[in-house]
Amino acid sequence: MKTENFDNLSNKDKRIAIAKDVIKSIEAKIYVAKMGHIVETPRSLDNRLYNTIKEFPLQQLIPKYKCKVCAKGALFLSHVLLYNNYNVQGHFGVSNSDVSEEVDYFTEEQMDLIEIAFEGSRWVWHSSSITMNDETYAIQFYEKYPKEDERLVAIMKNIITNKGKFIPSTNLSIGFKD
Repeated sequence: MKTENFDNLSNKDKRIAIAKDVIKSIEAKIYVAKMGHIVETPRSLDNRLYNTIKEFPLQQLIPKYKCKVCAKGALFLSHVLLYNNYNVQGHFGVSNSDVSEEVDYFTEEQMDLIEIAFEGSRWVWHSSSITMNDETYAIQFYEKYPKEDERLVAIMKNIITNKGKFIPSTNLSIGFKD
C-alpha cells in the first residue's frame, strides 16, 4: 500500500493494516518479540550506522536484519517500513515519543494496554485513563501467552478481531491458537 492510500484510511483501518503486518513480520522472522526494549537492533546494523555520516532509509535496512521488538516497537517498525520514509544516521534508537509521533492513530490508552498485555506490568506506562479492570484483563492476557512471539501475535489478532481496537477482556480464546 502506498503512503497516500494509507493516509486516506480511517484510524481503525490503519490499526488493522499495521496489526496484520506485525503478524506477517513475526511469522517471516523479521521481528523477534522480546520484552524490555522498544526496538533492539543487531550489533551489525548498529556498527554499520555508527561508522557513517550518511542517512539511510530504515525501510531498506530492517528487512535485512532481525530486530527484537516489544509490542510498541513492532507497531512502530511496521508503520515505518510500510508507510513512512524514516531515515536514520549514526545510531538507531526508538523512544516512546518516536512511537507516539509515528503511530498516532493508536490512542495513548490503547498503546499502554497493548504494552501491559505484552510486558505483563504497568511499571513504565502512564495512561491515567486505564481502569484497574482493564489492567487486570491485560495482565491476564499476558499470562495466557507465556511465549513472547505468540503473545505479540495474539495481541495483533485481538486488534484485528475487535475492528482496530485492543480489548483485553475479549474472550481470549477467540481466533487464537492455544
